[in-house]
Amino acid sequence: MFVISVLFLSCQQNEKPANDHDQIRIFVNKLEEESLGQMLEEQTFYIGTDSLEMHPLEELSGLLCFYFSSETCTPCIIRTIDIIKEYISDYETNVEIQFVAVDFPVKYKEGYYGKKVLSLEKNKLSIPLENHFAPFFFLIDGSRKIKSVHVVNKDDYERTADYLREMRDRVELIN
Repeated sequence: MFVISVLFLSCQQNEKPANDHDQIRIFVNKLEEESLGQMLEEQTFYIGTDSLEMHPLEELSGLLCFYFSSETCTPCIIRTIDIIKEYISDYETNVEIQFVAVDFPVKYKEGYYGKKVLSLEKNKLSIPLENHFAPFFFLIDGSRKIKSVHVVNKDDYERTADYLREMRDRVELIN
């Protein structure tokens, strides 16, 4: 339980948690491994504030999604977006990368750092990883299975940069 609290705090506060970085990295890797292959619950989503135009979750297949919640600290989101911009220079217009936030204020959904924010019909992905409040990236296939996942850890942004370099090439995100 202590490690879960440390991970939660690592992206919730501006102060670094008093813990061994290796222990956090091991826990993050375990969360990611457990998430791979999980099937997301069937549901729809909408883009921005247009809740009248619903899309099946399968439409996110092959798109890199950045998931965060209103609990995620703003500095973590800003730093992650800076890394995204570094590797995906056209990220604002690039439809291959999507922002997903289930509990974000409506006033930000039309333009949050240049992207419309996707909202889920059921307000959750229904995977254990989402209970830890850390922002993460995910990639699903046409059957809603998680093919790739990466938890952002503010103590290891280089790992996020490595992941985005890999995804840029793998998903053919244009730079």
